[in-house]
Amino acid sequence: MKQLDLHGKNSFESEVLINLFLKEAFINKEYFICIIHGHGTMVLLRKTREILRDSKFVKSYEFAPQNYGGTGATIVYIKGEIDEKKKYDE
Repeated sequence: MKQLDLHGKNSFESEVLINLFLKEAFINKEYFICIIHGHGTMVLLRKTREILRDSKFVKSYEFAPQNYGGTGATIVYIKGEIDEKKKYDE
């Protein structure tokens, strides 16, 4: 599963990176991606969720399982055909 790590980025940088990452995932038919925003002050978490909520590429999203970062990361489901068996295998 492709990952975008936002550690060390500010809100503006994160917005640009997330939007590019979502578009790239949609174009490349990568239906499960992970955005690592960390725990910190929750600024990046809030910004990430705001972008995902408004994105035309996003089907849904949820916190990652513990082995993928738990509440410090978000798994994003991109619109398109999804094979549930491959969910976390990539």
